[in-house]
Order: sequence, then C-alpha cells, then structure tokens
Amino acid sequence: MGGRIFCASRERVLPAAREASRTMAQPHPLYTKFRTKAQKARQSGDLEAGERYLLAAAGVAAEKCPDFVPEVTNELAYVYAGSERWDEAIALYRQMGAEDQVARTLERRGDYEAAEEVRRALLARHEQEPGPHLHDLRQSMHDLAALLHTVGRYDEAETLLKRLIALHEEHQGRVRGAPTATPPESDPDGESTWVSPPFQKLARVYEDQGRYAHALPLIRQALERTPEVGLMAHLAWLYEITDDLEEAEAATLQSLEMLDEKQGEPMAATFLHALGAIAEQRGDEGEAEAMYREVLDSSLGEHPQSGAAIRADLGRVLHKQHEHEEAEALLRDVLAAPHLLSPLELAMAMEVRARVLRKLDRPEDAEAEAREAEAVIRAWEGGEFEASPEVISPMDWWAHRLARVGHETLAVRVKAIASALRSQAMAQMAD
Repeated sequence: MGGRIFCASRERVLPAAREASRTMAQPHPLYTKFRTKAQKARQSGDLEAGERYLLAAAGVAAEKCPDFVPEVTNELAYVYAGSERWDEAIALYRQMGAEDQVARTLERRGDYEAAEEVRRALLARHEQEPGPHLHDLRQSMHDLAALLHTVGRYDEAETLLKRLIALHEEHQGRVRGAPTATPPESDPDGESTWVSPPFQKLARVYEDQGRYAHALPLIRQALERTPEVGLMAHLAWLYEITDDLEEAEAATLQSLEMLDEKQGEPMAATFLHALGAIAEQRGDEGEAEAMYREVLDSSLGEHPQSGAAIRADLGRVLHKQHEHEEAEALLRDVLAAPHLLSPLELAMAMEVRARVLRKLDRPEDAEAEAREAEAVIRAWEGGEFEASPEVISPMDWWAHRLARVGHETLAVRVKAIASALRSQAMAQMAD
C-alpha cells in the first residue's frame, strides 16, 4: 500500500513541480555574466571593476529580468557599505525598503541616533502586525536592545530584553500547550535558535555594568535550553568572578565533559589550567600543582606564551609549598623571556620570585626583584586603556584572582583602574 500511495503522490506532485520550474523567473545570460565578472573582480581586489560590472548587471536586470533587480541592488549596496560609501548604500537600501539594512549601515557609520530612529519605527510597525510576524517582532526588539546596549543605555536595553524574554516564554508556553495535531508550520520562527540569545544578551548588559551575580541565572537559563561548551565555560567564569569556587569547579568539569573531538586537546588543556587556578584559589596547592604540571605536558604547555604563564603559576604554588629552590629556578627561567607574559603576569611572577629570594636568604636580590615588579606595575598603570567592557570585565576577573592567590595589593590597584574606567565609560556614554 505504501508504494501505491507514493506513486499517487508522484502523479499529483511532479507535474505541478515541473510547471513551477517552467514559470520560475530565470536570469538573463548577460546578467549572469556581469555578476560573475563582478564577483571575480572583487575577489581579485579590483573593487572599481567589480562596481562597474554590478552596475551593468543592474541595467540588464532592469530591462531583461526585473525579478533580479532586488538581488543585484542589495549586492551593490553591500559593496558601497563595505567601501564606507554610506550615503550611497543607505539610498539603495531605502530604495529596496530594507529598513533593517539602513539601520545596520547607520550603526556601522556610527550614527546611532539615526539608527535608533529607524529601529524604533521598525519595532512600532512589527508590534502592529499579527501573530505570523512574531519572528520580525522579536528580531526588531533584539536589534534595538543591542543598539541601546552599545551606546550604554543599559536600563532601556534591560527593559526591552526582559520584554523579549517574556515574549519568548509566552510563545513557548502556547506551543508546548498546543494539541499534538498542531502542524509544525504553527511555529515557523525557528524557536530552538531564538531562545538563548536574549538571555545571553541581557547577561552581557549586566556584566558590562559589573553586575555579575545578575548575569548568572540568565546564563543558567540559556544553558537549560542550549547546552553547549561555550555557555558552560561562561558560567564557570561567572562563578569564579562571584567567588563561588565550588560551582566554578563543577562548571569547568562539565565543560571538559562536553568537549568533542573537534575541539580537541588545546581547549581541554585550557580547562585543566582553569581547574588548577581554582584549586589554588581555594588553598589546595597540591592539586593545583598536579593540574599545572599536567597542562605543561600538553600542547598548551608547548606554546611559548601560554607555557610561560603556566610555569609562572606553577612557580607560585611551589613557593606556597615551601619548594623554594625549584620555584626560584622555574621563575628565573620564566622571567628570562618577559615578553611572553602580560604586564600583570610579569608583575605577579616578579613579586613571587622576590618572596622566594627572601626565603632563600638573598635579601638584596629580593629587593631588586621587588623594585622591578613595582616598575612594571607603574608602567602598566600609566598606560592608556580603552574605557570599554572588553577591557573592564577582564580587569574585574584579574582583581578577583589576584586577591585569591596572594597578590592582594596588586588586586586593589587593578580594581581601582577597572572602577575608574567603568566611571569613564558611563560618563562618555552619558555625553
């Protein structure tokens, strides 16, 4: 019976498909030729020739195959935007009615006020449209929230993202409660790909304000819906920066378990290094030492920069276990190539070596090393830092870790700079 049903379906469906293929718009050969030439010209770096060929293709489309005018117009606008010919790109996008692309181009140009106006108009339009356009509504809410986040209007971004999350929850509840006979077309919005982003975006809004405890439950909710190693590692980072080392360790172990073969040894070694740092922070130097040695035997340990940082960490835990001779030799070797360490890693290593030298009854060498460490810190403090979340959040993390591994004074100095930068960022955004 299955075969007869299949044959009957073929008899009904295939003629209709053939008719559709005959009536489907086809590009004119000259249009295809010009577009191909445009693509090759751009790939070779000849942007001027690429533009000429696209304009020629647009002319052919207008005369011979009008269904392809939007396609070539969009490509031409993309080329203009890529060359920072903003006004020309915006004019073409407006001609197409592609208001979202208008907003994106304005954002790329840095004209956030004009972009916000466009995005608010899009949101207002989508709020008036009926249910089938739910995806457009969610997208416009998300994009406006992202813009508000970018310009530092965190309260407004937070409010909008909470609305978006509530909309997700309401819609998911309706889908879950629907009868089993409900066809899949009733939820055409790709729910599985749209649940986590609002949670992560709101978490980032909190993180950029230093409100890490508020970000934690959001990342947990995102993980419930989309279990992936990147989110789990993010959760571990948040637990560590909020001083919940037990949960940080558990999340890091889960990250290790979630790795697949493609992600391989380097990422596994990174998580093992993190486990060593967590063990050191909670005072278990023996476990930390074992972890650091294991990572040094991996491909991560063979990398010059990461290997230097791990050896410095190992030197610190050896010092804490009174293995001063081995610690001094290891740290001396690390400090012979100071360019492999970041300024804070270098200052930490120098401070630890100074302490080790005092234990080895070499006070003059210890004082010299301490002075070098202070010089490195002062040079770092006197540097120019961008007042952006990408700079400030890692500083917050460094301050927490420094305080927990015995560098309390340095931690205070790092935290002071992070606080000053956050105030500066907020002032800039207010202007």
